[in-house]
Amino acid sequence: MYNPADTPASTGGLFLTDDSTKMTKIGLPDTVILPGEYYLVWADEQRSQVSNHANFKLSAQEGEEIILCGSRGVLIDRIQFFATSGNPEARLPDVSYR
Repeated sequence: MYNPADTPASTGGLFLTDDSTKMTKIGLPDTVILPGEYYLVWADEQRSQVSNHANFKLSAQEGEEIILCGSRGVLIDRIQFFATSGNPEARLPDVSYR
């Protein structure tokens, strides 16, 4: 996540998911993102490592989406990408996207 504002932003009360039927799949820890800075979350299904690892993976082969939402499952942002099967708009595996 990127904070484009001139003031710090908090991740408290925000959620990430890869499933639009489960909008509050993973709650983000209450972290402050300073202006112009990023907060990186690994979607690698290794939630036990540290707080910025999601409990789901994103599949470049199948295509996916990642959703950021607020406390009541209200959509804030969504990124969808397509399967890598010859699609020029597909995202590459192990590459961050901003």
